[in-house]
Amino acid sequence: MFPDEGRDEGVSDILQTPLGALAGRADGPSGVRVFLGIPFAVPPVGALRWRPPVPHPGWDGVRDATHAGARSIQHAPYGELEADNPNQSEGCLFLNVWTPDAKAKLPVFFFIHGGEFWAGSGSEARYNGAKLAARGAVVVTINHRLGVFGFLSHPELGAENPNGVSGNYGLLDQIAALEWTRANIAAFGGDPDNITVAGESAGSCSVSFLMASARSKHLFHRAVGESCAYFMPESHAMKPLGLRNNEARGIAFMHAAGADSIEELRAMPAAHLLATWMKDTGKRMQPCVDGEILPDVAEVFARGEQARVPLLCGWNGDEYGFIRAGRDRFDAAAFRARVEGSFGAGDAARLLALYPGDAVDQAAALAGDRAMVWPTWKWAEEHARVAPVFVYEFDRAPPGSPFGATHASELEYVFGALDSKPRDYVPEDYAVSEMVGDYWINFARTGDPNRSGSPEWPPYGDAKSVLYLDAVSAAVPLRCRERMETLARLYGLTPPIA
Repeated sequence: MFPDEGRDEGVSDILQTPLGALAGRADGPSGVRVFLGIPFAVPPVGALRWRPPVPHPGWDGVRDATHAGARSIQHAPYGELEADNPNQSEGCLFLNVWTPDAKAKLPVFFFIHGGEFWAGSGSEARYNGAKLAARGAVVVTINHRLGVFGFLSHPELGAENPNGVSGNYGLLDQIAALEWTRANIAAFGGDPDNITVAGESAGSCSVSFLMASARSKHLFHRAVGESCAYFMPESHAMKPLGLRNNEARGIAFMHAAGADSIEELRAMPAAHLLATWMKDTGKRMQPCVDGEILPDVAEVFARGEQARVPLLCGWNGDEYGFIRAGRDRFDAAAFRARVEGSFGAGDAARLLALYPGDAVDQAAALAGDRAMVWPTWKWAEEHARVAPVFVYEFDRAPPGSPFGATHASELEYVFGALDSKPRDYVPEDYAVSEMVGDYWINFARTGDPNRSGSPEWPPYGDAKSVLYLDAVSAAVPLRCRERMETLARLYGLTPPIA
């Protein structure tokens, strides 16, 4: 969780909010005030399990806001997602706020964590918002329900809803946190009329959802997405299921848990539900297209009905570079056969010709394109028809990384939280972090990331300009354009070449 540097146990930093008083703390020499573990909804436990979030009514007295709240119950599959943090609970609907000036009217940077909708939290050390806030913004990170607690669908749950839908409780949590921010952030010095929603990986998919959903697209003014979006022609770990498919998984889960009704399932311990799901992780619960909360995002964008706000989005240069870790045992023939199975022998050969290197290099780059880069590129392409879009590729490999700028490696640089990882950073890393943090907060402030002294970042536009971020950064036309357009043709989304 967040480090406690600069914390003075003998001093309480009291802030009055519409819901009650909070005792926060100062974050070291920056002067940024930190308020952690603020409840934005009633704990979704007991009868509230698998129901929409209920707004928190507030509290009497002064609430201690010096420690992060519990994260959603999860199995912690990734080491960097607080695997050793025991503080997890169904009652996880907390958010964290960093503010440099509670009497100001500053842009708000509202961030949604990644973790494939089954892991992660807003209190990971790499999301420490102090340095971003010191650039002149109020930073908010959130938790939401994950996995079976956030996304279980079942016909009995559908019967409780007037529209017959179920699941997507974790997405409703995100909307509730955003509504809380709109209603309360002025007390922290934030401008409720200048909110940027941002996220990475699953959080970036969430941003694309928030832009498309009628429930949320009016709640913010800019959007930032890092690595992925809900534009997924292929099967993907984060691709939304159909409602009926998710219900079928819910029926199977109920039986596996030993329950005969939702009432019985609600009465079971959370640990039992997690253990039951862990027996068959291939049947994960995730967001589903229900037409009420989560629409078909690609269709909404195709019609131009999304929130027409400025968008900053991009990907990392080696999203799936970790595949190269298996170089010694990589089966090149099996890889080629899989690509041929997806696209046919002729098209597979033409596609692979666009990827340099040996088979394992091709596999790493192609997998990253199919899972992360292409969906984000398609998002930019669609949105650029109606609003300004700024596209980046993050190419700075963290020190000691043998696989380049892999998935999520930009996060410490964006938040200025390089000290959250034990790496031998050099001055160029700190310079990249300063530059990226300024771009992101300038975008949150004005809808344009450009700032004096940094390389110009032109809109994506007709020239398809992309800012390639590294120790030496420059904006040039999209380098992987042929790969993206070839995949689009293979997906049947553009006419084939005669």
